[in-house]
Amino acid sequence: MGNLSFGQSVAVGRGLLDNCIRGSHCIATVAPFTTTSPQTVTDTTLVVLGESQSSVMYSLQKADLISRPAAGKTISFVLLSNENRPNGGVLERFVGAYIPILDIEFNGATPTNSSPSAPLTTIDIANQYDGWVDFPNNPLNALAVFNALMGMIFLHPALRSFEGVRELQGQYQDSTYYLQPAKLLPMLVPVDQMPLVGPTLARALDAPLRVLVETGYDRTINPGEPTPANVFYWPNPIKTFVDLLLAVPTGWDDAISYLSHDPTFRPFHTAPQSTYGVGGPPVYTGAVDPYGPPTPALGLPVATADIPNADAGVEQERLVERSRDAERVAQRTARTFRPGGDQAATQAENLMTRRFDAQQPPRGVAQTQSRDLEKRRHPARVARQDVSGIHP
Repeated sequence: MGNLSFGQSVAVGRGLLDNCIRGSHCIATVAPFTTTSPQTVTDTTLVVLGESQSSVMYSLQKADLISRPAAGKTISFVLLSNENRPNGGVLERFVGAYIPILDIEFNGATPTNSSPSAPLTTIDIANQYDGWVDFPNNPLNALAVFNALMGMIFLHPALRSFEGVRELQGQYQDSTYYLQPAKLLPMLVPVDQMPLVGPTLARALDAPLRVLVETGYDRTINPGEPTPANVFYWPNPIKTFVDLLLAVPTGWDDAISYLSHDPTFRPFHTAPQSTYGVGGPPVYTGAVDPYGPPTPALGLPVATADIPNADAGVEQERLVERSRDAERVAQRTARTFRPGGDQAATQAENLMTRRFDAQQPPRGVAQTQSRDLEKRRHPARVARQDVSGIHP
């Protein structure tokens, strides 16, 4: 916002959003998202998309809506690369700090405790190792911090180009959290860009280095739990050493399978590393006081793993999807907007609706696929699905 400081631009943006939500005169870009002008937004169903600094604005707005609800409004949030992410966002990791020259106040976590009777349903999506939103628990772990800083450079600018499968991390009250796994440690991106040997070398190094980088994180904490930095966090050194030994041949297999263009060709017979590296914990951390089932990251492919109550079966998925059908209709008619009028509103509309216009699989095929998937993963109860849903 021009020459405004970080804090000033956050305050101005939040004020614009508040006016739009509460039906006051505001500046907004609304459907069909071609012009920005002063107007009064009269919609009663709103989906608010925040990216990076916008997520900071909207985290403050969400807190205000919790204390001063907007009567007659159904409001939900989609936050991408949210610096206020309760577990990982830098504004919570170093809560209470202030950088005067940049006017950045480390103001804590996005709240999750809206009223269960009128929840401000929130989806929070983060790039793994983006240092703004996935900062290490222990800031004294130099390797993990360096990797996170490289993530700020290489991953944060790409937040709009989410591709691949997001992994469900957990639920916390009104919020559902997803992680976009890093295919390569950001610290290895410069190596990957080297001609000829770079890509192969980067993949050989990723597995052992990822084990060491993950020693800076406690991945067992729910992403919705406010978690400041902890300089006393260090994992079990014996387990780390064992994982590191196993990660070396894993890296060799990763490099060989990359060179051969055959992901199954792993001559050292190691398994591909998990999201958090060799020996890492599951991505899903559970649900804390959830207001309902996980909110799908609408329009985005999602994998879920080791979710309790996954044996509720296909019928529960159908019931959830029926409620989502009604929500989608409301979202198509609602105006997804950004106060101040940047054209990312178009992306918000596409993000929330584009996948649901695609043709759904026939009833029999969808049900058979779901039953086969459940049967194949039992008893681990790993349920994988595309967020476009399984329709009855």
